[in-house]
Amino acid sequence: MKYLKKLITQHINIEKQEWQELTSKFKKVVIKKGDIISNAGDIFSDFYFIKSGLARSYFTDLKGKDFTWQIYFRGKSKYAGSNPVIVFLVGAKWTFLLTPTLIGAIILVVVALFYINIDKKQHYPSYWF
Repeated sequence: MKYLKKLITQHINIEKQEWQELTSKFKKVVIKKGDIISNAGDIFSDFYFIKSGLARSYFTDLKGKDFTWQIYFRGKSKYAGSNPVIVFLVGAKWTFLLTPTLIGAIILVVVALFYINIDKKQHYPSYWF
């Protein structure tokens, strides 16, 4: 909760009573490695802060192979981009959509295209042209 308080108080003042009221809404949950907290199609009504470890969101293709969508961990990351919750909490300006969001997305696509096209047998994105 210290990290959350630090994040919030960087942008707004919060009284002790307000902080106590806010933190009373939270409960500590221990999730073991391999536990699934949400499945595709579930209505997600919980909000988690990671104290230690990490979480992974992924999807599975029709052949059963899973692909990592995003990895979540505690703290701030210069690679986090524009996590919508953080953008909302800090009240980011519209310029945040240009840096890091748009530029980060463009860099990610360019790097992915180079990586995919290393193999001379495959050339992507063939359906774009």
